[in-house]
Amino acid sequence: MQVELERIEKSPSLKDQAYQRIKTLILSGRFSGGGTLNIDWLASQLGISRTPIREALLLLEQEGLVQTVPYKGTFVVDVSKKDVEEIYQVREVLEPLAVRLATPVIPDDELKEMEALLASISGEIERRDFECYFKSGIQFHDLVAQHCNNSVLQQLLGSLMHRVYSVPVFSKKRPVDHMRQSFREHCLVLDAIMERDVAKAGRLMAEHIKNSGKRVAELIQDQS
Repeated sequence: MQVELERIEKSPSLKDQAYQRIKTLILSGRFSGGGTLNIDWLASQLGISRTPIREALLLLEQEGLVQTVPYKGTFVVDVSKKDVEEIYQVREVLEPLAVRLATPVIPDDELKEMEALLASISGEIERRDFECYFKSGIQFHDLVAQHCNNSVLQQLLGSLMHRVYSVPVFSKKRPVDHMRQSFREHCLVLDAIMERDVAKAGRLMAEHIKNSGKRVAELIQDQS
């Protein structure tokens, strides 16, 4: 006799949980560039064994966020000013392509969700809530990448975003005028996508990435 059974929900593995936790700590700046990632300490702090920590670090190394040096240990990758300049040069080419590919196909409901998210954080930006601004930026660029329907482009963009978000200036309070400008540019690109104007969306995205690169370069210069 057959009966209907409720499907078992698959919970994230320890490796996946460790990967997400460590990655968040790197991207938020809690683990700074050049810093050592001690496996024993991480295992103790996260309350799990060394094996899922090692597996998580291997994934992060594949993404370019950490580097293992034989006989020395595992370190958070340090991104230089030159690295940032080169990353933004490539982003200025790839992200307009991604948005041109994604503009005709991003579902209306997802666009409305993004519109509501951006509307909800405008006040947070004025209150200098950097974390809120930072997360919304990641979600905005992820939305475009997820719908460009090009797996190679998605992988390239993912790698670039991981590297640039590990730069120390992204983990500190940025000038509110920088946050306002970037937020405004996100809104303009989103408007063009919602209008399904492929050329306009591509042009605005190129301008946004170019402007963002200049803003990050200013911050790096100020801290050097």
